[in-house]
Amino acid sequence: MKIEIEIKTDAYDEPCRTTAIYENDDSFVKLKWSQQHEGEKKPSVYKMEYDRASEKATIRRSGEVGTVLEFVAGEVTCGAVTTAYGTIPVDIRTEYINLPSLVSPLFEICYEMTSAGSDLIKNVFSIKLLLQK
Repeated sequence: MKIEIEIKTDAYDEPCRTTAIYENDDSFVKLKWSQQHEGEKKPSVYKMEYDRASEKATIRRSGEVGTVLEFVAGEVTCGAVTTAYGTIPVDIRTEYINLPSLVSPLFEICYEMTSAGSDLIKNVFSIKLLLQK
């Protein structure tokens, strides 16, 4: 179903509101949306999937910058960021993953990410499911 969402991340100053395709069943929570980033010609397409069995979240971004990031609470996982200059492998330490529920409409991932020769990046990424009319 199509829903309105609000995305917040420490990587950008302002939240982004957009329309997403949302699926939530006994096995998966899935969201797909597009988002225009400053300095990029075309919007990026994001696909977020949470697998309830493995308790793993995956976020894929396609566009001028591509990412494949995997998150498992309490574990270190690998990911990749692809730019015009090449692919950068990253390590991700996930502190927690919160799923949307009747109590909270928020999907949230708190994590730290690093790659060889770069500073540690701490981030809280959240998607708020907005009330539908």
